[in-house]
Amino acid sequence: MNLARPIRFCLPLLLLVGFVAAMMWAKASDPFRLVEFSLKAASGKKVKGIAVLPKPVGKHPVVIYLHGAGGNLLGTGSELRQVAELGIAAVGLEYNQTNQSLFDEEFMALHQYLQRQAWAQSNATAWVGFSLGAQRTLSFALRHPELQPQLLIRRAGGWVEELNEQFKIQNSKTQDGEPAAHPSSFILHPSSPIRCPVLLIHGERDEVFPVADCKRLAERLRANGTPVEVRILPECGHVFGEDSGPVVRALAEYCAAKLPLTDYAGVVPGCRLTPTEARRFNLAMRRAGQQRRELWRAVTTSREPERHTVMNVIGGLEDYDLAHISAVQLEECVDLAWQARRKYPWCRDAPLEIFDKFVANPRIYEEPLGKPALPFVRGPAPRVKYCRDTGEASDAIGRWLYSRLRFRTAPAAPESAMADLIRQSGACREGAMMYTYLGRLAGLPMRPVYVIWPTLGSWHWYTEVWDTGEKQWHAVDSANQDRTYHTSWVLRVRKSTILPTTGERGGWNALDEQRWEAFTNSIGLFYPSGQVVVRVLDGEEPVKGQRVVTQAWLSNEVFSVLAARTDENGEARLTLGQTARHPYRLLIDRPGESDWQWLTVQSNQTYTVTLNMGDTKPFDKSTEPPAPEFSNKGETR
Repeated sequence: MNLARPIRFCLPLLLLVGFVAAMMWAKASDPFRLVEFSLKAASGKKVKGIAVLPKPVGKHPVVIYLHGAGGNLLGTGSELRQVAELGIAAVGLEYNQTNQSLFDEEFMALHQYLQRQAWAQSNATAWVGFSLGAQRTLSFALRHPELQPQLLIRRAGGWVEELNEQFKIQNSKTQDGEPAAHPSSFILHPSSPIRCPVLLIHGERDEVFPVADCKRLAERLRANGTPVEVRILPECGHVFGEDSGPVVRALAEYCAAKLPLTDYAGVVPGCRLTPTEARRFNLAMRRAGQQRRELWRAVTTSREPERHTVMNVIGGLEDYDLAHISAVQLEECVDLAWQARRKYPWCRDAPLEIFDKFVANPRIYEEPLGKPALPFVRGPAPRVKYCRDTGEASDAIGRWLYSRLRFRTAPAAPESAMADLIRQSGACREGAMMYTYLGRLAGLPMRPVYVIWPTLGSWHWYTEVWDTGEKQWHAVDSANQDRTYHTSWVLRVRKSTILPTTGERGGWNALDEQRWEAFTNSIGLFYPSGQVVVRVLDGEEPVKGQRVVTQAWLSNEVFSVLAARTDENGEARLTLGQTARHPYRLLIDRPGESDWQWLTVQSNQTYTVTLNMGDTKPFDKSTEPPAPEFSNKGETR
């Protein structure tokens, strides 16, 4: 039988199938979706446009980017993609380069088009123009005050003739009958349409539009109350040369920082996130960069109620996790958590917010997520099937763990928790992390806790468990095999702060950096403590956002135990354990000497301390602090 003829007919078909498959794969792999469109202006003329949408497609803020003279839509592809890489819809237009009135009609048609698109936030737009594009957009804004962007960026733009009309003399003479001043002193008419923030980017050696025009425009706009930022790039010409790419990237990042977030949550059918949860999720998707497609896969392949948890977990992930976690890993964590919630009462009755953060979340502390979870496990996992409540389930976890993990009392070596666990040994930190991990597998809401002992100058790790019967967190000394769930132990050693992880972004490396604000402080639940309000002033004015630090003194050394930042009223609120041997030192956190005070804290008392940015006090840590001043009332200083 001659096979040559069938093969001759099949080969082109195979090649065609292979080509189509390759094209489909390339389209699926492209991080962008291209939308080509055609608009009909009021004059009847058609104009072409293109939108570059980042995947996944949500409801995006929009950057309209217009090329310069002699440019075309095809030539703006690189700029549009740079903008879209940041999660923003980038739109280009093949606009009329010779007639401003025709351009106005085309630009008006573009805005009407954007208002009809499901992927566009038409009320969150930035107009970015280069050279002639900058001229056209500014002229349009001056001629059509009813249409305003949220941001106007001009790259290498110059003066426009409409400004001459706006700055014309309203009266040829002053009230005294004298001739009006030089035109450069005039400001815009109060009805000036430029109300949005303006960014002017200009090359110092621009040979088309002198840099003096850029500065002149900035002065005129500022005189009328328009917020204007100016960036003059030294040694750069009109097209910015080798700096053109970085300039486009910089203005794209500027737009991303100024425009609203892309609304990914809003396009999820039946989304149940609260407005706060939706913002957390949208912000995490922006931070994820190109990894957002992988995270979105976990969202779209899930169903409620698991999808709600997936989105909440994504919203609280650290940047490292957003960049590395896979959709499969995320879905597995959430599915296991929901299996436990449907099976065990201590999980089912926990508030959903606590469940999402402290059961379904794959992050315990700073362990590597991609490694095998239990490399030393030999035998069955902890059995909690017949446990009746939170306490019994927690003790079952402890018995299983203590039979397999040896604890040391010496301080932990500078090595990772995973390396310790592989060798089946560890200190209190490793024990708390492992206990927390196993507890979450069994559906127990748990979080590791770092506690500071001011009289010893040391620390300890343990675990807090959400008790559905008590409806609050319960402290378990998870690194001590002689202590069970109901052992009373918290009061045995003096404590200044109790710092559990929050289940939110920001805790990574916070302990080493002493960023105590990245933790929550639960000392008020378990230990006699008092409330402290620290008011920071600059003269008589309250200071917002100033960091205030609390220190403890021990043996000629001071160490930080808590920190907070002041609110709009210049107040930072702290909860501190009852003073032990020495008062706390409260100070303004800044380089060099600052204002500070000693404070004795008693249980159930509230204190007010005032610190001033203009005052400084010397401090000698080798001098022992004064004795605590206990009284029956809270002190105000």
